[in-house]
Amino acid sequence: FGRIANRILSWETVTTSNIGFDGLFFNNSLSVTAEYYTRLTEDILQTVDLPATAGFIENTVENIASVSNTGIEVNLNYNFKIGEVGINIGGNITTVNNEVLSTNRDNNPINLGDRRIEVGQPIGFIWGYKVDRILQTQDEVDAYEAEISDNAGGAKGPGDIVFQNSFSPSDEEGVEKGAVP
Repeated sequence: FGRIANRILSWETVTTSNIGFDGLFFNNSLSVTAEYYTRLTEDILQTVDLPATAGFIENTVENIASVSNTGIEVNLNYNFKIGEVGINIGGNITTVNNEVLSTNRDNNPINLGDRRIEVGQPIGFIWGYKVDRILQTQDEVDAYEAEISDNAGGAKGPGDIVFQNSFSPSDEEGVEKGAVP
């Protein structure tokens, strides 16, 4: 088998609006361009992994989410002359706020390997265990192993990662998952 057919697949729908300002100042030496934009993309198309037990060679494509992008963009340019030499100095600043508004799975999160699509988060943010620290020396390893009550992860060594809320006598909350900064 190749790819499973998706009979409810539809095109993405994009709605964009913006407001801007262009101006020249100081005898046309300074130019300013500023824009605020919003972009709503509904029914985003994404390849979604299928389990190998599904019997298909290729993964399927689904409409997975609706996403909002908002932000500003400002460009400044200053032109002047020193003698016969013309000089132009310019720069820009851009911001973007990307947020998933809904998913096609009753707003439940969608995992894509180490990426995740979740309402209220940026699309495809990195998902995984939060790192507490990296064990640097054998003394740190010995101190860590002395404080844990269950060494189910096997022996540690310098360079190994310790995750937040790993099971220890001082922390009974369990393992917490979240966005990796």
